[in-house]
Amino acid sequence: MRTSALVLVGLACVVGCSSSSNDPFGPTPDFQQVEARFNAPTGTFGAGSESGVLAGLSQQRASQTGGFGVGSTGSSSSTGSGGTTAKSLRFLDANGGTSFCPALQSGAESGSCACPNGGSLAYDLSGMQQMRNYHGGPIDVTLKVRAEACTMKEASIDGTEFVKLRSSGTPSQSDLLMLFDLHLTATSKGLTERIDADFEYVNGKFWFSIGVNDGSVVVSSDSAWDTATKTGTILVKDRNETWTCAFTAGKGTCTSDKGASRPVASL
Repeated sequence: MRTSALVLVGLACVVGCSSSSNDPFGPTPDFQQVEARFNAPTGTFGAGSESGVLAGLSQQRASQTGGFGVGSTGSSSSTGSGGTTAKSLRFLDANGGTSFCPALQSGAESGSCACPNGGSLAYDLSGMQQMRNYHGGPIDVTLKVRAEACTMKEASIDGTEFVKLRSSGTPSQSDLLMLFDLHLTATSKGLTERIDADFEYVNGKFWFSIGVNDGSVVVSSDSAWDTATKTGTILVKDRNETWTCAFTAGKGTCTSDKGASRPVASL
C-alpha cells in the first residue's frame, strides 16, 4: 500500500530494546545495536546479488513514506541561523497535518491528544527545543511518537516511531547522525500494511540495511536514482569493501574501492 495518507519518513527495531515498564511509549530501542548494523555489515555483495540488493533498496525506500515524519531532514541543517532544525511532525493526512492536535500545533513538546475519528496520539519531542535553540555543543536526543489506533477519515495508524539524533557539536549535515526505528500497522481504505524496519541518516545520505545470503549489506543511492528505470548510482558497503554501481536502464558496472570491477548485464 502506498498512499498519501501515510506521510514521510519511517523505517526497524532490532533485538535489545529496554525501557521502564511505566514508559507510555514502550521499550526504547537499543540504538547502539541499531547503529552497529550500519557500521559493521556482515554480508558480502557478491556477483549475482545485484538484483536482490536493488529490490531490497526499492522496498526500503518505499517504506520511507510510512511513519510520522519525526526528525525529517529535507534541508534540515543550518549553519547561518544558529542551529539544526527539523521539519514539523505530520501525520495521517498530507493536507491536514496535525491540526487536530492544538497543543502540538502550538509547540507543546510532549503530551497526547485524541484523533478525529478515534484513537489517540502521544508524543515526546522535547529534544526539538534543544535543536531550535542550538548555540553549539553536543546534541543527543531521542524523539518519540506513539499512535493507538489513531484514525483520521479512512486512514489509521497504530504503533511507534523513535528517532535518535546525535551531533558532536557542529550543526551541519556531515556531523548529524539520525537513527530511525519504526513499528507500525497502517490502514487506509481497507488496505493494511505492517512496517518494521530501521534506517540511518549520516553524512547527508540515507542508508538501508539489506539482507543477502550471508548476512546484510548497507546500501544508499544518489538523489537521481530512478527506481522505475533502474538508472543512477548506488553505494553498497559489505563486510570487506565498498562498491559503487552505476546503472542505465538496469545495466552497468560495479567497482570496488579495492580495485575490482564487474559488469552487470541486467537487473
